[in-house]
Amino acid sequence: MTYYLDKDERRTRAERVRLVAYEDDRIALIEHLGSISEGTYRTQEYIGLACLGGCATININDRIYNVETGDYVFCHPNMMLGNSMFSADFQFKGIVLTQQFVKQFETYLTDGWNVLLTMDSQCVVKMTEKEMKVFLGYWELFKEKLTEGGPLHHRKEIISCLLMAMIYEMRDTMERFVNAEKVPLTSSGNLYKRFIEMVAQSFPKQREVGYYAAKLCVTPKYLSAVCKATSGQTASEIITKYVVKDIKFLLRKRDLTIKEAAFQLGFDNLSFFGKYVKRALGMSPKAYRLVKTDE
Repeated sequence: MTYYLDKDERRTRAERVRLVAYEDDRIALIEHLGSISEGTYRTQEYIGLACLGGCATININDRIYNVETGDYVFCHPNMMLGNSMFSADFQFKGIVLTQQFVKQFETYLTDGWNVLLTMDSQCVVKMTEKEMKVFLGYWELFKEKLTEGGPLHHRKEIISCLLMAMIYEMRDTMERFVNAEKVPLTSSGNLYKRFIEMVAQSFPKQREVGYYAAKLCVTPKYLSAVCKATSGQTASEIITKYVVKDIKFLLRKRDLTIKEAAFQLGFDNLSFFGKYVKRALGMSPKAYRLVKTDE
């Protein structure tokens, strides 16, 4: 788990025990503010937390969310978290899942819902009292099953079943707030889903459609046609959207020079990077950084 890192220093084991209710290499249950890293960083796990009290202002993918009691916050891997502020009385309970753990359930969760695109557009939702009670019920049940002593021969299977049930419940909650994109359960629908996951969860991102097409064993023309038919956007447009998010994130990191940001994003030529940013954002990297720094 990497969510509890402070800049480049790992906390000691004793500190982590104090900050989390439970953790292993698949799942962590968090309930203390110290578990949340400060500064700007890129998520590597699936993170879901429910606000139980107080308030916070959280920067996710360069968008500011005001979080208060009853709100649920969700982040998938490769999202960008900026500087955030939390009130002194902020309380929450959260669940962190590794990518490898969640990937085990892909076969069972192909219900035509493109979670990645949906959660990019709506990371904070207001839960009803019943929905909050359900989430906290799962949290406490996870804690009980993960921490109880004595032999539990099917602990792994129990946790997996609980996780699948919780994911379905939380998806039902999200559907009240976002126009979830329906992806047909066909070969083209599956191709589109795999393409989105590949782009969203990679860093630095390849900018050529051909790269992803080769990985998916299709032609660039076919991949773009499938994307257009499914989402209304070509493969190139989708890639650009995700690349621009990464550009904005790194340009706002004051500890990086523009050259370093370009290199991290996979641009070998600083001049080409400048032209790419100018075309995408309407201004040079330096101008964008100045504007955002002054905000």
